[in-house]
Amino acid sequence: AVVASLQRHFWDLQKVFPEAVVKMPDGYLGVNTDPVFFAMLNAMKEVNQKTQEEEQKQIRLQKELDEINAELETLTACKNDDFWSKIKCFWYDTKMFFKGLIA
Repeated sequence: AVVASLQRHFWDLQKVFPEAVVKMPDGYLGVNTDPVFFAMLNAMKEVNQKTQEEEQKQIRLQKELDEINAELETLTACKNDDFWSKIKCFWYDTKMFFKGLIA
């Protein structure tokens, strides 16, 4: 019963991963682990690459968020009437003016 069950699993595996299943000298099906190992290794490389790409994306998005928060802080300071808030607001307006000229 165990051998028959294993053979059914090997047939199922053979449908999706034919190079991983071999016919043994006794006529039963067996598993060739080399293709399985290399498939897993390539899958891990792919997952690692995607993880690195997502980490880079997260760094870029955090930088953008930090810039937006700094801009919001400056705009909030523009509502204040103290001297340094006015200087900060003037500096922001100047930066935005030149940014518009370059874009």
